[in-house]
Amino acid sequence: MLNVNESSFNFGSGSVSYKGTFLGESRGSIIINRKTSVHEVKRDSSSIIADASLVTGIRMEISMTMVVSEEGIDRFFNREHFLQCPAIGANLNDTVGELVIKTGKTGNQSEFTFPYVIIQPDFSYEIDDDENHLIKVMFYTFVEANHMNVKVQ
Repeated sequence: MLNVNESSFNFGSGSVSYKGTFLGESRGSIIINRKTSVHEVKRDSSSIIADASLVTGIRMEISMTMVVSEEGIDRFFNREHFLQCPAIGANLNDTVGELVIKTGKTGNQSEFTFPYVIIQPDFSYEIDDDENHLIKVMFYTFVEANHMNVKVQ
């Protein structure tokens, strides 16, 4: 597994597969955000300045708008663990899977594999003027330090 700093990513559109199932093509950019949780440690509760700021977690988010075919829309919404409404109290970690994004043109394609990704159950769905099915979706994972484990081919 190659550790790649997220600053090396510059995604345009690409084909997207999750848990071994082709989902569709992204429309526009694929956006990667890194969010950190920080806990401030103060010796004195009245202090304005923290004595230490500790990173307690790092979450990487991969969001995109996808174009899904007419045939694929039923599969997308009805496959177990995809965009079904989870039960209250459900453990989203049970839905973990591999996200594969292929960018570029055939013959000059790059493939990025994110091994332990969860699909966010929140999404928006619309049909555009050309009657394309558009789904705005986000995948996320928790990562180590300043790197994310991504296999690049």
